[in-house]
Amino acid sequence: MARPVICTRTTGQTDVIVDGETGIYVPPGDPVALHDAIVSLLDDPDRAAQLGRAARRWVEEHATVDRYAAGLATVVDAVASRSATAS
Repeated sequence: MARPVICTRTTGQTDVIVDGETGIYVPPGDPVALHDAIVSLLDDPDRAAQLGRAARRWVEEHATVDRYAAGLATVVDAVASRSATAS
């Protein structure tokens, strides 16, 4: 959606968010840090737009359905190959 993302540095997020480039990390369970991150983006709409555009670019380059399907096919092929040799 080309919008800036604020999230915690937890499993799954660290694969897609680069702090300060495609989003902003805040510590888990820290409402003050979350507040500050939100306010910083509201106070700087140009930065918010830049983060959103960069995040959208990342998704278009790395997270399309075709790329996901290709990665999944690789895993399935590897598992199928191991099963065939184990038989």
